[in-house]
Amino acid sequence: MTICAVVDSTNLVINVIVAEPTDPAPDGCQLIICPDIEGNYPSIGWSWNGTIFIDPNPLDLSDYSYGN
Repeated sequence: MTICAVVDSTNLVINVIVAEPTDPAPDGCQLIICPDIEGNYPSIGWSWNGTIFIDPNPLDLSDYSYGN
């Protein structure tokens, strides 16, 4: 068994389950194997662009200074 994201018709992750990608998905949804090609494991609320999962609240590291 693998970890799969349940992605609805608007490309929103509505659940993350343990299943096979060939298992039947809920009506209007698809199962996407996790992690994606960039190693992302999504949570509910993330979006799927067809290749990667996108976090709606990415970390902002711009205010961190290293070595200064």
